[in-house]
Amino acid sequence: MKKGLHAVLAVGALVCLLAVVIVYMFVPTVKGFAYKVAFTFSILTVILSYAGITLSQILSARTGAKGIGSTGILLSVYGVLSLALNAYFAFTIKGKGVLLLVLAILLTVIFGVLAFFSLWISKNTPTIRTTRWNVDNPVLLLMERVGELKEDPKNELFYPQLGRIYDRMLFLDTTVFRPQDEALELTLREIEVCMQSNDEDREAKVEEKANEMLQILRQRENELRKLRADS
Repeated sequence: MKKGLHAVLAVGALVCLLAVVIVYMFVPTVKGFAYKVAFTFSILTVILSYAGITLSQILSARTGAKGIGSTGILLSVYGVLSLALNAYFAFTIKGKGVLLLVLAILLTVIFGVLAFFSLWISKNTPTIRTTRWNVDNPVLLLMERVGELKEDPKNELFYPQLGRIYDRMLFLDTTVFRPQDEALELTLREIEVCMQSNDEDREAKVEEKANEMLQILRQRENELRKLRADS
């Protein structure tokens, strides 16, 4: 997460907190139970939204994503709805504090669950750090080789198999090396040999080898996810 964006979020959260305090302290209203609930949940809304968006930015940065991401959008929507709901009860209805408490808790729980699953998906998305890619990176070179084979008109017959492999490799974490990387290279060489052969069953052999390569890619991704989850 860039420091500039972090600073903007922090300043925004402080401004929102200050605005909530000023509005609830100086706007004329009947300060009953609904007012206390609205004031408390407005403060909690700003804190939870800021903390969630910040965490979302940290996790999204691992995948090379830009912007606030789906979790950030969810929490922004939650913040607007929660602040509007609390203000409506505090300054318009001026009562029904129990109803506001139930609605505020329900709204927080619903968006909390949605944000949790969104963050969980972000955490388990393979890391892509393009700034650390190296021209001598064997995994990156392997990915480029698959792309070249896929774009070669001579391999049009095998485009479906090469396309599946390439689409899967787009999510490879090329910043780390795993034992499966050597197997990927060997399997790709076998695929090239099969494509260049004149055997009648070469298409079936390429399909078989392509499935083997996809299985190796899945094993590699699952192993990295498990390592991240344990760390």
